[in-house]
Amino acid sequence: ERNRGFELSWHHGGQSHVMDIAAMKIRRKHHILVFPVNAYRFWDTSAAFGAAEAAHGIHAGAAETSIMLSAAPDRVRRDAIAAHLSLSQHMEKNYRHLRPYGRTGSFAWQMQDLSATGAVGDATLATAEAGAALIDEAGQGIGELFADILDLPSDEILTP
Repeated sequence: ERNRGFELSWHHGGQSHVMDIAAMKIRRKHHILVFPVNAYRFWDTSAAFGAAEAAHGIHAGAAETSIMLSAAPDRVRRDAIAAHLSLSQHMEKNYRHLRPYGRTGSFAWQMQDLSATGAVGDATLATAEAGAALIDEAGQGIGELFADILDLPSDEILTP
């Protein structure tokens, strides 16, 4: 018997924990498994653009701009492609643990807390080829996850 559940998709960066919270609420209320799926959890931005960009380029940086250059190049404002600093970069240099997001010492943030422009990361690193590779990597990972979900026996996790 297959499990009862469903997948919630969130394929935008920032604040993805909202999907985890929603999934837990649905799980508790309806006693079904909920799988919050986010493409960002499946691609390796650090391999494509380096550790610094992976850590700080979370909005209109190299990854998102690359994806847009691949998927919808006519929607990219090429004249606005630039490197944008983030508060997280300042904090990384000045604090041991405090960051806007991450595993330790994070705080509730909004995009305007990180950058006056609303963009953070180095979009000048972006290419359509990198975007296509990120999309493929995410698609492969999500497909594998769905196969795992289908193979998961309902009695392995699901309790009434």
